[in-house]
Amino acid sequence: MGLTGTIRGLSITEMLQLLRMAKKTGALRIKLNDGVPQTLFFRAGQVIGVESGRESLGPILLEQKMVSEADLNAAIQYQKTSAQKPPLEQILLDSGKITQEDLIQALMTQAEQTVGALIQERGGQVSFEEGAEPELKLEIALDIQSLLMAASVKADEETRQKDIGADLSLVYQRSSAGAHAFKNKTMQLWLDHWKVFLAIDGARPVEGIAQKIKMPIPDALTSIHALAQLGYIEPSPRKDQRKTVLIVDDSLTIQKLVEMALEQENLNLVTASDGENALRAVQEHDPDLILLDVMLPDTNGYRLCQQIRARSGQLAKIPIIMLTARDSPQDESLGKHAGATAYMTKPFMPEALRQTVRRALV
Repeated sequence: MGLTGTIRGLSITEMLQLLRMAKKTGALRIKLNDGVPQTLFFRAGQVIGVESGRESLGPILLEQKMVSEADLNAAIQYQKTSAQKPPLEQILLDSGKITQEDLIQALMTQAEQTVGALIQERGGQVSFEEGAEPELKLEIALDIQSLLMAASVKADEETRQKDIGADLSLVYQRSSAGAHAFKNKTMQLWLDHWKVFLAIDGARPVEGIAQKIKMPIPDALTSIHALAQLGYIEPSPRKDQRKTVLIVDDSLTIQKLVEMALEQENLNLVTASDGENALRAVQEHDPDLILLDVMLPDTNGYRLCQQIRARSGQLAKIPIIMLTARDSPQDESLGKHAGATAYMTKPFMPEALRQTVRRALV
């Protein structure tokens, strides 16, 4: 069966169903409008593997607490020095840091996320390669019908989050009634509402509150609305006072590690995976600091640093920390010549990154 062409409407769903019914074996390769390649591998019509151009298994393993930051950093260091450059997941599996069951669960989550992103797309290129096999060999078999159902639920959740996105920048403070009830121990709240109330400080926006207590944003918003209806909290006249840090790295694993290292620093964290989106983020978010990788898919960090430095006004003075796997003295010299404020190598120690960020933001 030949399958080459352009995605229109929700025809990607029809393609997935077609592969399922035809019991095909091979790779469905899709390039969406954002330029990120996605590949779903099939055997007899079932999904047996997923590969993303944005390396997405690392963050999933971290989020599901299947691997520690230290073990993932050790795997990154091994990959950096290995001539073969094996996938991080294979390094973690071979070293016994994760089990095959862990990896299968992460792959299932990745497959749901990938299918969810695909069914919401309205444009892109698609082709099917007969007989192609995934690089990571694992015995999994996921039914497309189940993936589509799970992806649809996830898409509904994301749509709901977008619909309430305007509330995320609001800052709330405890009302006099809330402070009185708290002091006199007369509050009767569900556990999630209680966690949110304790995190309300009159300085963090809703997004920052959710980040601090590690709660999904929709759940935090539900608690915020409930507390407001009870009269325990009220909007604060203060605006979001957090400083903004832009993380530019094409590895989702590194993005996640940086976010985890900085999650308690009360910062607004913004990410970009290539030079084009980084420049757009600089304009839209006016960051106070940029963490910049050297190796990007559409440019390099040195050139991007020079482009930012060449801009007029305050943009030219933004502190830029190069965060890269390239660790030779020559690389560091190139970074500083391009205008970098500081230079750090990957893998990094979380506390070292925090201290460097704090110094840059003073």
